[in-house]
Amino acid sequence: QNIGITVESNVSEYLRLFGRISYERSNLMNALNDTSAWIALERESILLQLGFSVNCPEIPRCSLPGCAVERKHKHVGETYRGASIFTGRDAQGRRLYEK
Repeated sequence: QNIGITVESNVSEYLRLFGRISYERSNLMNALNDTSAWIALERESILLQLGFSVNCPEIPRCSLPGCAVERKHKHVGETYRGASIFTGRDAQGRRLYEK
């Protein structure tokens, strides 16, 4: 029997934090080797997990100084991303996360 809950928070478009707490209870019956004796095992445990997930962009950030484009764009045939790694935007150009 295992019961748990997970909480996630998107810090940015590329960084996600999560935490999980769970409770587990198990009952086992084991036989001893070469005997007719049995051992009953009961175990209860609480598990706390914390972690993060990083999503790496597939294209590099635009390196041209003064380039103010905030979307995926091209310079001389090379594709670049324009939005900062910590300021994601939706399809309409609105910020997904506040600074």
